[in-house]
Amino acid sequence: MAQNMKDEDDELIDSFETFLKRQGLSEIVTPKICIKDYDYPGFYEVHASPIPGQPDAFLLLDIVSEVQGFNPGFLKIWKPFFVSHVSVSMFKDTFWWFFLHRFKANMEEDQNQLFDRIAGGFVSLLMTVQMNLKDKLFKVYADCLAQAVFTSFYKAFPASQEQFGDEFKTDVADLINFWVSGVKPKLLSWQSWKLAELCPADEGESVKDSACDRESAFEELVSKAQKLTSHFIGPGPQFQYVSFKQCGQSPLVLRYLQNFGIPTLAGSFTRKMRRTEISSLPYPGNTQHGGAGD
Repeated sequence: MAQNMKDEDDELIDSFETFLKRQGLSEIVTPKICIKDYDYPGFYEVHASPIPGQPDAFLLLDIVSEVQGFNPGFLKIWKPFFVSHVSVSMFKDTFWWFFLHRFKANMEEDQNQLFDRIAGGFVSLLMTVQMNLKDKLFKVYADCLAQAVFTSFYKAFPASQEQFGDEFKTDVADLINFWVSGVKPKLLSWQSWKLAELCPADEGESVKDSACDRESAFEELVSKAQKLTSHFIGPGPQFQYVSFKQCGQSPLVLRYLQNFGIPTLAGSFTRKMRRTEISSLPYPGNTQHGGAGD
């Protein structure tokens, strides 16, 4: 009889685990593991792989939308676009592309499969947006997608949050902006992200113990300090010139055209322009502060 009860318990456990997997909730009950020990679930032709610990990707994109401070009129247009099925699929594939790019070696074939589908999704978004709304929506799309990708890593792998520092945020922000527009954003663009709202402290954890909140508090102190009169000691920011084609395409659009063998018009417009970028900033400590009368 005891053996029968054990078999029934095992069957119930197996059924419960199967139910969680079907609902996309299995990651919630798994123990916290290091991101380097996590295995890529693989590429599926019919749908994007779910993100660990994020059974509701729509909700995360909705949260990212809400913290941007968009006016109500724009938010009414933005949300159906950003939280659409195509956008959610792009978000998931982008998460896994960065997972392979940052933490798994020799996975180029899988990355290419993901990038091809991301490109296809991006073109689908372009085609579904009204012409008079394109510039408004895509002006902020890349940055919002980057915020969603960073937040999903932070939430999915809490035991590896030290891996998601400034260099990681810069990589995510720069690459996603480059994919969408063909140019990188301003240096350290992620400093405008509202990290305290995107990554709130967990239950039972004080606000002071939240890594995102600590970083947000530090940025606030820096902002206040910058209001003082300051003078650089030593060299200032370093600049570099970057060439780009006026009629070139977004790398995502270009990839889509290449995949379908569609010739591009950009080749006939070879004129290039130069834009100036800040390549590096001076060390924060190399300043001298003075009062208003100095």
